[in-house]
Amino acid sequence: MSIAATSAILALARKPLNDIYESGKSSLKKYYSNWKAVASLDKYKSNLHEIDLIRTINCQNSISLTSIYYPSRIILPNKKKLIATSALEI
Repeated sequence: MSIAATSAILALARKPLNDIYESGKSSLKKYYSNWKAVASLDKYKSNLHEIDLIRTINCQNSISLTSIYYPSRIILPNKKKLIATSALEI
């Protein structure tokens, strides 16, 4: 095969190959961004889990704060009980 024939074949094949490359590139970018988002969510989830762990005087092992915390209960003048989960609710 001569150089001219090879260059002619490459010139004809360049446009379809570029189209395939461009379409694949955009889908790979979407896949990569989704993968990166899931990885960062897993990282945040493990960080939140570590923040939730505490040690008490009674137990030297780390336990979850939510396992020992009970929200404050306020009894209103009309005998209604209110569970306060934040200072804004009071």
